[in-house]
Amino acid sequence: MVEINTIPDDADASATTTDKPNETKKNDDGWKELMGQDMLLKILSSNKDATDKEELEHGDTVLINLIARIAPDSSSSIDDDDKIIQKVNGWLIGIGDTDVLPAIEMGIRFMQVGQTGRIWSNAKYAWGPGRRTYGKSVVLEPNTNVMFDITITQRVVDTSRLNPYFPIQRAITRKAIANDIFEHEFSSNTNLQEQQNENSMSIPRALRLYKKVTEDMTTLSNGTYFAQQPDDHPQRKQVQQLIVDCWNNISVVEMKQGNYHAAKEACVKVLEQNSKHIKALLRVSRACLLDSSSTMEEAKAALDAASAEITYKNPIEEKELKRLMVLYKKKMQEYKQQSKAMFGNKLLASKKSSDDNNTDKSKSDELTELKDVSQASRALAGGGKQQQDDGGIFNKTNQFLLAFQLVLPIMMYALYTFMKFKPMEETNEEL
Repeated sequence: MVEINTIPDDADASATTTDKPNETKKNDDGWKELMGQDMLLKILSSNKDATDKEELEHGDTVLINLIARIAPDSSSSIDDDDKIIQKVNGWLIGIGDTDVLPAIEMGIRFMQVGQTGRIWSNAKYAWGPGRRTYGKSVVLEPNTNVMFDITITQRVVDTSRLNPYFPIQRAITRKAIANDIFEHEFSSNTNLQEQQNENSMSIPRALRLYKKVTEDMTTLSNGTYFAQQPDDHPQRKQVQQLIVDCWNNISVVEMKQGNYHAAKEACVKVLEQNSKHIKALLRVSRACLLDSSSTMEEAKAALDAASAEITYKNPIEEKELKRLMVLYKKKMQEYKQQSKAMFGNKLLASKKSSDDNNTDKSKSDELTELKDVSQASRALAGGGKQQQDDGGIFNKTNQFLLAFQLVLPIMMYALYTFMKFKPMEETNEEL
C-alpha cells in the first residue's frame, strides 16, 4: 500500500487526522498552520517531567482536558469567561476515530503528551452551521470561529486483551461526548428548516456515538471474558448499564426529532435489558401513541405495563402516566370516529348498491308480469285475427274441445242402443 501524505485543499476535514502533512508553516507570532489559515496551532506549555515525548500517531489513545471559547480570529482575547462554550476533563480520545470535532482531533495529532496547545479554527472545522449554548447566557451562533485550549495528560495503552477496562472507558467517553452534544447543541429553533440545518452535524454525531457504545458493549458482554465471570460481576453490570443508558438516550433524541418509530424501537432495546425500566415504558407508550405505524393495541399494552410498574411514589412519573392516559383516550376517540366514518361510508355505499339492485330487479319483475298479462289478455280476447291464426296452439286446443263436445252425445246414444238389443247367448252349463 502506498501512503499519501499530501492533503488536497478540498479534502474532507475528517480525513485530515490520519496522516500529517509533510510540512507545516510557522508564522512569526508562533502560530503553526495546520489547514492553511483556517486552522492554526500554538504550543503554550510543555511538561518537562513528561517521560512520553514521542509524537502521537494515528490509532493512539490519549486523555485530554479542553476549554473552547468564541474567537472571531486568532488574535481575539480569550481571557473572558463569558466566551467559554465548552469545558471538559478526562475525555479518552482515539486519534482517527472522529469522536470529537475535526479541529480538536487535528490539533491533538500535532501535539505531544504533557503539552498544552491552543488551536484556532474556522467554523467549518468546529461547529459549522450548528448552534451551541453554554450556561445561561453564552451562545455560539452558527458559522462562528472558535479557539480551543487542549492539554494532553497521558497516552493510554489498549489493554482490552487482558480485561474490559479500556473499552469500557472508551464507551464512557463516547457517551459523555454524545450527552454534551444533546445538552448543548440540540436546536430549539421553532423554524423547522433552520432547526434541521443547525442539527445537521451534531445530532447525527450524537446518535452515532450512542450506537457505537451499544454495539461495542454488546460485543463485550457476549465475549469470552464475561463468559468466565459470575452474573454479579461489577464490570458486567457497568456494561449492561451503558447499553441501557445509551439506548434510552437514543430514544430521547429520536423523540425530540419526531422520529417516533425509531424511538419506539430504541425503547424496545432498553426493555430487552430491563423489562421494568419505567422511563422506557413511559416513553414507548408515548411513541406508540404518536407513531402512525403503531396500533392502539400496542399503545394500550405499553400503558398497562407502565401502570403496573409505577408505584405512585414518584410524582413526575405519575404525572406523565396521567398525561399519557389522557392522550390515549383522545387518540382512541379519534380512532373510533375515523373507523366509524370509514366503515360507515362503506356500509352506506353497500346498502345503496343493494337497494339499487333490488329496485332494478323489482322493476324487471313488474315488466315481465305486465308482458305476460298483456299476452294472456290478447289470447283470451278471442279476436278474429287470433282465432284465424292456425299456427297458434291456443286456437287448436279450443277447436279440439269443441269437436269432442259435439261427438260425445252421439257416441253415448249408439252405445246404449247396442247394449239394449243384443240377443242372449245359449249355454250348455248344467244347473
